[in-house]
Amino acid sequence: MKNTIQITEHVYFYENKAELVKSETGDLAWSNILQIVEKGNENNPLTIHFLAKDDYYMGNTMLVEMVDGIKFDNQELIQKLVLFGQQKGWKPSKKGMKIGDGMNVLRALGYNVDTIDAAHERNIHEFLIKK
Repeated sequence: MKNTIQITEHVYFYENKAELVKSETGDLAWSNILQIVEKGNENNPLTIHFLAKDDYYMGNTMLVEMVDGIKFDNQELIQKLVLFGQQKGWKPSKKGMKIGDGMNVLRALGYNVDTIDAAHERNIHEFLIKK
């Protein structure tokens, strides 16, 4: 894992893996898989999937701060995602958790992600075809 954050006495590692995907209609989007693990409990990750728009000039809209500090190297955002996962039942010492729609998580945390959400006004399943 690339990045580290400490929340209270716990240390977490996190990493985003991104892949450009193409819908049936030819639209491009970025499939971002954010994985967070607690140090010593690497077998029980919190995995969150974000489907972000592809910007013609900037590329992956989750890697550039376009909205409200939403960027994967923003430690405040990572801390909120860790706490959200724990509130929803993620127990790093016991079990992992997968969240399929990270954009809805961001909405639940109070962010307006409509400008970067590739599935906004579309069927998310359009983006299952890889470029």
